[in-house]
Amino acid sequence: MRFAIMGPLTVHDGDEVVPVASGKLRVLLAALLCHANRVVSYEQLADLLWDGRPSEAANTTIRSYVKRLRRALRAAGGRIESHSPGYLIRVEPGELDTQEFADLCRAAEQDARREEWARCVHRVEQALALWRQSPLVDVPSPRLQAEESRWLTELRIEALERQMQAAVQLRRYEWAVAQLEQLVREYPLRERLHHHLIVALDGLGRRADALLAYQRVRQILDDELGIDPGPELQALHQRILAAQTAPAGSQAAAPPAGTGRAEVPRQLPSTIRHFVGRQAELDELTELLDTATRTGTPAPVLAVSGAPGVGKTALAVHWGHQVAHRFPDGQLYLDLCGFHPSRTALTPDDAIRDLLSSFLPNDARLPVSPSARAALYRSIVADKTLLIVLDNAYDAEQVRPLLPGGLRCLTIVTSRNRLNGLVAREGAHPVLLGVLPEADAYGLLVRRLGRSRLEREPAAARQIVDLCHRLPLALSVVAARGATSPQLSLTELADEMAGTDSTLDRFRTDPGSPDVRSIFSWSYRQLTDSAARMFRFLGLYPATSISTTVAASLAGQPLDTARAALRELASAHLLAEQGRDRFTCHDLMRSYAGEQAAQESPEATEAALRRLLDHYLYTAHRAAELLEPIRQPLPLGPPEPGTHLTPLTDHRQARAWFRAEISLLLTLVRMADEKRYDRHCWRLAWTLVDYLHSEGRHEDLLETQRIALAAARRSDDLDGEARVHREVSRANQLFERLEGDCPHLIRALHLYQQINDTQGQGRTYLSLAYLCARQGRYPDARDYSRRALEFAQQSGDQGGYAAALNSLGWCQAELGNLDEALRHCQESLDLHRRLGMRAGEAYSYDSLGYIHSALGDLDSAVVCYRLSVELWRALGNRLEEAMGLRRLAEALTRYGYTGPGRVVDRLAERILLDMGQIGHHLP
Repeated sequence: MRFAIMGPLTVHDGDEVVPVASGKLRVLLAALLCHANRVVSYEQLADLLWDGRPSEAANTTIRSYVKRLRRALRAAGGRIESHSPGYLIRVEPGELDTQEFADLCRAAEQDARREEWARCVHRVEQALALWRQSPLVDVPSPRLQAEESRWLTELRIEALERQMQAAVQLRRYEWAVAQLEQLVREYPLRERLHHHLIVALDGLGRRADALLAYQRVRQILDDELGIDPGPELQALHQRILAAQTAPAGSQAAAPPAGTGRAEVPRQLPSTIRHFVGRQAELDELTELLDTATRTGTPAPVLAVSGAPGVGKTALAVHWGHQVAHRFPDGQLYLDLCGFHPSRTALTPDDAIRDLLSSFLPNDARLPVSPSARAALYRSIVADKTLLIVLDNAYDAEQVRPLLPGGLRCLTIVTSRNRLNGLVAREGAHPVLLGVLPEADAYGLLVRRLGRSRLEREPAAARQIVDLCHRLPLALSVVAARGATSPQLSLTELADEMAGTDSTLDRFRTDPGSPDVRSIFSWSYRQLTDSAARMFRFLGLYPATSISTTVAASLAGQPLDTARAALRELASAHLLAEQGRDRFTCHDLMRSYAGEQAAQESPEATEAALRRLLDHYLYTAHRAAELLEPIRQPLPLGPPEPGTHLTPLTDHRQARAWFRAEISLLLTLVRMADEKRYDRHCWRLAWTLVDYLHSEGRHEDLLETQRIALAAARRSDDLDGEARVHREVSRANQLFERLEGDCPHLIRALHLYQQINDTQGQGRTYLSLAYLCARQGRYPDARDYSRRALEFAQQSGDQGGYAAALNSLGWCQAELGNLDEALRHCQESLDLHRRLGMRAGEAYSYDSLGYIHSALGDLDSAVVCYRLSVELWRALGNRLEEAMGLRRLAEALTRYGYTGPGRVVDRLAERILLDMGQIGHHLP
């Protein structure tokens, strides 16, 4: 295969042209080839395909384009490989013209260093033969054309300069003059080309023309940049004036050594003495530099981003010192002040002025216009091998004008923002820093406080790491406190931190020194009003992970507005994206958000908490309906304005949602209790009953219902109190607290009678029937079941009626009335089916299995038990699945099938062991 992009994009398989006609597919192929053998992210591809305005469905469309491109490339389609976070195209050596071009240019550079001039000329001629036209001339992506042309054009010009140098050294003056006169018209600001032209003219004895050529370049530099020619050109001019024509091979014919200052800038801050960890990131940076050096591609732009205090500057400076020897022309460092408590961010022009001062004499006259200063900066650094560290950048727009055009200048940018624009448009390589791994966090304390001190108090040391949440800045502040107070034991230091009222007060420093709180504040102040408001409300949220829907409810914002605010917070590294529409917040950042939440009025805070509770109450209520629709309905009314609900459509989504959110739901029940949101408290707890029961979380069930009962009583909600009394009774039964007619159920019955709720009375009689059946009081259970039927019929409660039929059938079976039992349970099954209540079907099949077993019909019993188990499995109710398997095992064993019975019982035991506890069946 042969891929060519220096001119029109072409693909050849041997002598055959492989057509790629579609414009979008040509952009996609070109983007991949421009980064051959490297992953191009979905974000970069979308930015190029849609010119910075991708649609919401961009990733799906890109996958479709990739599939079409693979088909278009035929046998070569398999070279396009999927690698997170995007795609790469695999290209072998000699298959891509830009790689071959770069290899030849690099070889020519080596030839010149060895003064093998004839070989150098030949290499450049081979390289230039590959240059057909401007790169990607027929690819409909101006941005991609500009990005690729920039480095290839620079490489081509350097190759031409090298070729002209070799021609002068070989005394091919006439040919050199003809070429150079054209080149200086094409590239009038390249001093090296003018230098070679003057030497060649002088070599031909055309001294007057050589002096005129010098005057022309002096005038061009003055008009365009407002500067004089560099020292090398000035020295050459003086030698010609003195009739000291430089012979070929002399110093005068060599490339200029510099453009203003003799000293090499070494501006990196002092190395971080206590730097620890980050080995993976250091290796990644070094590998990127090695790859660029090995392949002759432009040195990369490295975009290091992360939350405040995570150690971005420390990483950049530490790595800079490690590789400084590879940048002989110097290392530049500039703080762009993107996030600073008092100084304003540097403008690109101010930054260029500072960078130019690294090369020019103090009295140098700078060009007047910003664009001319930028051009001068690029011209000066174009031929140099430099490391440029741009620290604390605010955004890509601040950085973009500072990026050098030369191939050997590596730029590393640090920012609290993600710099997505640099990644998408300039192809910057993102390096995202998180908190330290636990071992490295511990290692930082070892470096600062000494291993022996930590080994004397290992538990306290681990506690300090935990209290700092592995944030390097927090660890450094605490370590400094420990180092300056050697009389303080680590246990005392940890106790002091744990006892601080405010989490962030643990990390206070001396006045005037930045601490965790102040450094967080620098990012917070840069936010838009919408994002700042969202950040404050997140301080009310009692967990670290939040979805867009919940955040929108909390802030009372439309979903699109909330999503934009969350993405701004993520871009500023105040949040981290956890997945599609889900974000996480570092514990210390959440503490800071909590402090900022105090800026909101009490009314706004209360409304936000009501929206938060409403989101979870209404979503949990929907999930509970999907899991167990046979429960007594709970009327809720409309939610708080501005509340958004998570859409759930089936029991699988409902169970998955409960499983993901249950810890937070339990926390919200307790929070609502503490803050006296009583109606939210008991209702939310009521919605959790069936999920907690099905997962065997009986302690949580009992705790939440006791909290709910107190809340219902405080709210004077008789219906709520009655409902919760029933659930407390149910929870007590799981712990074998089977005292008589449970006082909770009697109280519930009285409350329902008081408010004339016939449906509630029917449901309570059904609960009494269940209790009596568990106590072995089957005549009482039968009577209560009949009362439940009567009240369900009166109230039109069909779900309650179906459940009461099943309960009555079970009781009749226990009393030996098997035919009547069979009739009731079959009728219950039929009604549950008509109502679409699959959990009720499962209960009815279970009862029918028991009845058929008692009738001596094992085959029918096995069928019914299996249908019940399959329904529970489909519904995700593992506890009821296990209990159904146990009853099937008992039936098999009773009829002499002990082997199959043991197998089935082991299946049940395995489920219960996986759940961590043995459950109890409620018929």
